[in-house]
Amino acid sequence: MAEVAKFSPVHGATLAVADNTGIHMVDIASKKERLFIERKGIIALEWSPKENYVTSCEKQRKDGEHNLCLWNAADGKLVISFEWKNTAKEGPKSIKFDDDEKFCAR
Repeated sequence: MAEVAKFSPVHGATLAVADNTGIHMVDIASKKERLFIERKGIIALEWSPKENYVTSCEKQRKDGEHNLCLWNAADGKLVISFEWKNTAKEGPKSIKFDDDEKFCAR
């Protein structure tokens, strides 16, 4: 069962779906999964403005846990992660990119 799903913001060609196993990146035209990011417990996600990254967040289970993650949307590799103690659903919205996605800040 999906927790959250979001279309890519520029062309809407990819749907990112988070369920209890991770993030499924689905190509809309072919209706096939093109990428899977294994990460249990995701309850929120957001795309970056140019669709190069996806940010996810899970509820924090213990202090020091890195539960706010920035993923490369092309290959699924973890770029960076942070500890997020606030409401997990707001976590991905805390990452802000410049228009060219050269810089991001939290």
